[in-house]
Amino acid sequence: MVRRHLHWLIPLFAAWTWWCSLQATAWMRIRTLTCVENYALAVYEQLFWNYSHGNGWKQTVHYGYVDHWMWSGHRSMWSWVSAWIYGLDPEPLTLPRIQIAFVALGAFPAWGLARHVFGGSEERPLRGLAAGLIGLALYLGFPPLFAVVLNDYQDL
Repeated sequence: MVRRHLHWLIPLFAAWTWWCSLQATAWMRIRTLTCVENYALAVYEQLFWNYSHGNGWKQTVHYGYVDHWMWSGHRSMWSWVSAWIYGLDPEPLTLPRIQIAFVALGAFPAWGLARHVFGGSEERPLRGLAAGLIGLALYLGFPPLFAVVLNDYQDL
């Protein structure tokens, strides 16, 4: 039974490696203040810090926006989830890490879908492995995905 599901360690390893690489890149960008929008990341940081510490959705970085969970016009339910996760480790890199992790989870359906659609059978297991690896490569190696996930933190 366990042996039948060992193949899921491959996308787990791929997603973990991808997450480690991109969060290191995000940390370098934060440290050198070369984010896409430094003030936007600072606003989310302050909003999530305040909310996770019981102070509501408040920020002082950017004026003119409503200070609540739909900040900047995004009606995102992820804000509550992200704020809860952020409260476990409140630091500047946490929000990009959350975003990278959510996107990295896409490796599992990419792997499973490729294996299901193009995969092999009991007689041809290598065909399923090859299909899964191609699915992972197409998903985790897609250049626009890097651009989106390294776009600081967006609650979309």
